[in-house]
Amino acid sequence: AMSNLNGLDYSVPTSNADDLCARPGDNQHFTYTRHQDSFIRSVDQGRDNPAFWGEVIVAARACGAFPMAFRPLDVLRNTGDPDEAALAAADNVGAGPQRFTYTDGGLFQNEPLGMAKGLVERIDTAPNAYLDRYYLYVSPDPKASAANRDFSEAGANLTDTAGTLVKALFNQARYQDWIRMRDINLAIDRFDQQAEWLAGVLQQDPQKLECFAVVSDTLLDNLYDGDNDARTADNTRLREQFDDIYPTLPEGVANIWLSSVQLLEKAAGLGSKDLMTVYTITAEPKETASELLFAFSGFMERRFRDHDYQLGRYKAQQFLRCMQAAGQTPGNGRAPMPLRNFTLQPVDKPHPDLSQATVGDIDEQNRRHLLERAQARVKLTINKQVKGFFKRLAAKALASPLVGSLLRHWLELKRRWWPPSAW
Repeated sequence: AMSNLNGLDYSVPTSNADDLCARPGDNQHFTYTRHQDSFIRSVDQGRDNPAFWGEVIVAARACGAFPMAFRPLDVLRNTGDPDEAALAAADNVGAGPQRFTYTDGGLFQNEPLGMAKGLVERIDTAPNAYLDRYYLYVSPDPKASAANRDFSEAGANLTDTAGTLVKALFNQARYQDWIRMRDINLAIDRFDQQAEWLAGVLQQDPQKLECFAVVSDTLLDNLYDGDNDARTADNTRLREQFDDIYPTLPEGVANIWLSSVQLLEKAAGLGSKDLMTVYTITAEPKETASELLFAFSGFMERRFRDHDYQLGRYKAQQFLRCMQAAGQTPGNGRAPMPLRNFTLQPVDKPHPDLSQATVGDIDEQNRRHLLERAQARVKLTINKQVKGFFKRLAAKALASPLVGSLLRHWLELKRRWWPPSAW
């Protein structure tokens, strides 16, 4: 997932009352700019070369360029690449390599389940392939509730409202694929329940068979609009999908029931949708060492990174052992995940002391270096943005004690009078 700071324009044709009075050449479309982007590459023997992997490395760096902490990066995109269909569909994007500037992909899409599903659909062509497809969501924390019931009209001052609004926009954007997955899974569950209910109705009341047959055939004729190949393919897929119901129905009921189910699916637009089984591998925030300083403490202390890396391996092995045991349990039915014959390398459980680390456990020299870099950055920003010598002096005089005091408190540093600070 990528966040395109330049944006890509896409046009949607519009129709309204003004069309009756429109003149040739009038602009009758709605243009929206999309900043949520992605970088997808297919790898084969012909592309396994330094130039190809160089592009991937740059894109990987760009998608992790956290705003304000790391500089945005330029990435060259080529509309002629087969994997750049979304880019080629945008308005006013020329042929050949195009430069776009990117920042952290998590800004708009932190858990891109939709992208994973799209890639899976390239290789899962069998009707019921989703039954053997599993998705693993790996995260340093279980993503607990971010709801804020304390905010209300009475406390809606400018500062609190701005902070709450930013959090709301961020949470809504980053979880949109989870929201869509949940909605689709719920719709599929309802569809399966309706199919099972319909089978019971048609068996209990055979007089309704002719009515259902006429209605389903007539409406399917209109919905498929002469595309008999697609109609036959969907019918075959549903017969295989409901292989636990279709063979149990009487001969005169089975095909009418299947046509009725096909009508329900087609009308609901669920033909291209299927259930997603998502497993999670996560840790609790209290177990990790790098959650400090807004999850940036790992950049400042290698011990923290090593600890959390081993913790991730340990959690992953716990999950794999659980799935392996479930698959080997007699009478367990379809295993939650078909993992049976594999051997895990021993991994030591991370030392618990670092999971209780504080900012004060980070090497003091690293903390002071961060303080100096932050102060220098604020000073540089004032020099660039504030016009006039005396205004710059005033801005520094106000910012110096405030920023220094806040950062020292945040980094648990005592004021050091010698050598003098960068201010």
